[in-house]
Order: sequence, then C-alpha cells, then structure tokens
Amino acid sequence: MSNLSEAVIQNSEPASNFEEAGIRICTGKLPLLPHKRKWRDRGLAEILHGRQLVLRPARVAMTVALAREFERKLRSGAVQSNAELASLTDLTATRITQLMDLNLLAPDIRREVLQLLSVDGREPTSERQVRRLVRELTWDGQREKWKKLRQAMRSQPAN
Repeated sequence: MSNLSEAVIQNSEPASNFEEAGIRICTGKLPLLPHKRKWRDRGLAEILHGRQLVLRPARVAMTVALAREFERKLRSGAVQSNAELASLTDLTATRITQLMDLNLLAPDIRREVLQLLSVDGREPTSERQVRRLVRELTWDGQREKWKKLRQAMRSQPAN
C-alpha cells in the first residue's frame, strides 16, 4: 500500500463482497506518515515507561479511507450508484450515504482524521462526531468545529 487512503476493514463485513466490487481489502495495518515510520517498524507498538502501547489507525480513519475508496469507485465508473455499491458490499444504502458524506469534509480535516491513532484500544473520537462536522455548509465552519473537537479529544482523561 502506498498511502493512507487505502481502506482497512477489521473483519466486520464479508471480505469477498468487497473484493468482488473491486475494493482492496487489507486486514493488516495502514502505512503511517514518514515521521511516524518508527511505529510501523516496531509493529505499531511503542515502548513507553516500561509499558508496551498498542497503536493502530483509529476506526474513524479507516472509515474515512473506505469512504474515499467508495468515491473513487463511483467516479471511475466501476459502480454506477450508491445502491449498487450497497448491494456489492452488503451495507445498507443508508450506511453508504453516511460514508459518502465523509467525503464532504474539508481536505485538511480529512488529512488529520486519516492520521488519528487508537492507543491501547482507546479511540480518539467517534465517526458520529466527525459526521457532525459535515453538517456545516462551509469548510471554515467545519474547521471551527474540528478545532473544538480536537481540544475535547486532548482533554479526555487517559484510562
């Protein structure tokens, strides 16, 4: 895989249907950005204070990557509609619409979301919170809400 936009699915949907639709499935790890390459080289684990932290791409990052892949399939003509995509992937049309809405995020927010990591199974934010950003009609409005959401993510107590 060459970039973060390739989709990763954690065995939640039948892989064969995605493959039939021409969507690449990877049950491994997403490649990280160059400055975080050391995590990939250590198997997405970092030794910190004598404790091993398990790092993996956040679920919302994988969901945004999947939404981008679906968008590419639609634009390339590999699938004709959201309904066809839904039937090929065993997802509902409503779920496909929710995923496609994530493509309306401002590009800089999308890049940041793709870089989010889950640490020891603790997700930085939920897909629902990110989908709320899309309700803002302007990218500036999305950026303001994203800034508030990032501050809330940083202030969450570590369990």
